[in-house]
Amino acid sequence: MTTAPGLKSTYRLSAVAIGALLFAGVAFLLIGSFVDGLMRDEAAARAKTLAENVVSRHADVSESGLNTESLSKAGTWLEQSRGHGNFWRYQIFDARGALAIDSQTSAPLVGQSLKSLHPDAVDNINLSGIHMETRTGLTGHEPAYLSETIVPLTNGGNRIGFLGLTIDETSHRTVIQERARMLLVMFVGIVLLAFIIPAAGLLRRTHQKEVAEDKLSYLAYHDTLTGLKNRHAITQFLISTLASAKAESVAVHIVDLDNFKTINDTLGHDAGDECLIEVASRLTQVADGHGLIGRLGGDEFLIVQTDATSRELAEKFARRIVKELSKPSTLSGTLVDTGASVGTARYPDDGKRTADLMKSADTALYAAKNAGRRCFRLFKPEYDESLRRRRMIESKVRQALDSDGFTQMFQPIINMETKVVESVESLLRLHDPELGQISPSEFIPIAEEAGLIEGIGDWVIFESCRMLALLPAHLSLSLNLSPVQFGRGDLVSTIAKAITQAQVNPRRLELEITESLLIKDSDGVFDKIERLKALGCSLVLDDFGSGYSSLSYLWRFPFDKIKVDRDFVASLAKNPEVAAITEVIIDLARKLKMGVTAEGVETIEQENLLRLLGCNQAQGYYYARPMAMAELTAYLLREQLAQQGPQLPKDGKPRLVKSS
Repeated sequence: MTTAPGLKSTYRLSAVAIGALLFAGVAFLLIGSFVDGLMRDEAAARAKTLAENVVSRHADVSESGLNTESLSKAGTWLEQSRGHGNFWRYQIFDARGALAIDSQTSAPLVGQSLKSLHPDAVDNINLSGIHMETRTGLTGHEPAYLSETIVPLTNGGNRIGFLGLTIDETSHRTVIQERARMLLVMFVGIVLLAFIIPAAGLLRRTHQKEVAEDKLSYLAYHDTLTGLKNRHAITQFLISTLASAKAESVAVHIVDLDNFKTINDTLGHDAGDECLIEVASRLTQVADGHGLIGRLGGDEFLIVQTDATSRELAEKFARRIVKELSKPSTLSGTLVDTGASVGTARYPDDGKRTADLMKSADTALYAAKNAGRRCFRLFKPEYDESLRRRRMIESKVRQALDSDGFTQMFQPIINMETKVVESVESLLRLHDPELGQISPSEFIPIAEEAGLIEGIGDWVIFESCRMLALLPAHLSLSLNLSPVQFGRGDLVSTIAKAITQAQVNPRRLELEITESLLIKDSDGVFDKIERLKALGCSLVLDDFGSGYSSLSYLWRFPFDKIKVDRDFVASLAKNPEVAAITEVIIDLARKLKMGVTAEGVETIEQENLLRLLGCNQAQGYYYARPMAMAELTAYLLREQLAQQGPQLPKDGKPRLVKSS
């Protein structure tokens, strides 16, 4: 268990404070002993001085002892000296130890002796030459604190008696104690200052070091954006769980967001971060009590489920993930539909080692994406082939980008009234000797996920402008721009450079922009559209009706044309409601002075309906399939020759507009 940095520093400060208090407490306890010792020394010195004076001031003191007269004189002198000597009581004993004078009593002193009053006095005097005792007063008549000293009276080397001196030490002791305490406080203060200031600095540095170490430790195991476990930590958790008794109940779920790149490219990276945080919060709720969640990186998450005792429970959990992440999110003030794909693998059926289990879940994830996304797939052995193809296609895309291996196909766009070819759409194709013709719907998503779409987009822009220069001057060429390209800062300059290099009229270049790019007028998007318009390029709103279909796009952005999505065209003859909606779209575009192109026209019935609804242009297999530039040139030449014939064609095929 890790102790928080604040607690560690608190413990240290507490230890310092307790140590200081103990030091001060012991010091104050020692004051009493110090003061008592000091008073004993002073009292002993005073008693010895008085004893010498008693003997020296009375010459009649014989060597044999104290007589009655000398005792009386000594008592008188001691009584006179009480005020100066500050002693409360004096006693004189004769050489045998019998009490002769006691200043505190006038009663007969019969039977009282040094031995009876001070049992240890004689032994102490014989041992050290003095008897000393300090104590508190025993009765109300005694001082609060006093010292008792017994010293021998000697004359010519002979002991002639004993002098007992009791000094009232109450006020003296109080003064000494106060001074000693003051000195102690000063000393303790100096010591504490000398110790605490460096100690505080040391503790501060230690605290900062601990905070830094704990932060580094946190970063080593957590994702900084979402607060979830990072790849290393969640992988270690999976390894330890597989090595425990819970292994039989483990399932791993790899979660990948479906629209994250679009969100990042259209709403900005702040919205992308907001999306990841929101997803982390939802997944945490789903995983609560069922396992641990971590972020693998980018828009990929891993949940280690620890209660998947059956494949059915693993599927149920994966379904909950998809359902929870299918709910719309509000990002930067915009309601966005994120969605996610989930790949699930369960121990031990889909792998017994961590690497094998992760590989199976990853394979299942790509199966979910290939199935249309916004779904989950539980690993099946046949998914391995799908993943192998996906990785092979990614490799082919990289090779094509490095070796100019992409090709362009062109599909004519014709005027529905005159049947004349007015434009062509550039369509990207990838052919591989091993895999054959690879559909754009297959390799474009893979290129986006692999981060290759920007390079492909640049190639398409420059190659399309080069091809446009080869076409007759009255024809235009349309090409698709991806949201990823709009996310770059140099898109406008790239297109301007391509136009300049090819030396083509920018009005002949039609740039198709999808609705998903316009879900928010984010910083830079509207500006780039305006700058592209300023270049002279024509702007086309592609796949109108397939996404958000906000009518505000038609007046807020300077589009020249809209393209009706092929799904509308396919349902025209079958669904009257679709025909009604298509009519509204065409009528609205006409009133806004925009052209309308219908894509995916495959039957004469669709053509007739679109002509009745007032559609301007159409493209599709009914007129011509996509073709290479050489085929297109031959196609246009045939149509031009037919246009110059003596009779109008009866087969309804389009004719090339004669160049003026």
